[in-house]
Amino acid sequence: MICSMSPRGTECTIRLRLYRILGKLKRLAAVRGILYVLTRFGGPVGRRIAFDQYYRTGQWDYLDKNHSEEMVRLVEKYARGGRILDMGCGIGVLASRLADDSYEYYRGIDTSSEAIDRARKRASKKIGFEVGDIQNYRCDESFDVIVFEDSLYYVPFFRRRLLKRYARMAFSL
Repeated sequence: MICSMSPRGTECTIRLRLYRILGKLKRLAAVRGILYVLTRFGGPVGRRIAFDQYYRTGQWDYLDKNHSEEMVRLVEKYARGGRILDMGCGIGVLASRLADDSYEYYRGIDTSSEAIDRARKRASKKIGFEVGDIQNYRCDESFDVIVFEDSLYYVPFFRRRLLKRYARMAFSL
């Protein structure tokens, strides 16, 4: 590791402290009940650690099998061959269930790198995935449908008001 000097010490020392703090947070996330608190109040880093832990330990493997066919039909109906943004896409199950001719492009966003690594196995020219926090996600593109399937409750109420400007939004709670 290359080190540089700063007024507060070497950059290596600061990085080492940050890695130690992240290590402690990851160990803390293994304590029962802490993951729930991190998903709601942990900020972007805490949420990422918690969601990665859920996927890593297999606690959310059931999501691959229990998917809402009603949501699939709703998204296909309103996408009408257009563009879909799936906020909190997890491992990308919705993308794999949509009829190929029902959309032009699908983009899935999730804070968990573990989930996105699995989702990328479903990627194609029409389907893309990226790691991003749904509370702070910004893009310059427009979408015909924005999906929040079991993820809207992770967005604070005051930020939900910003979602009203979009024409169509599908969500489940």
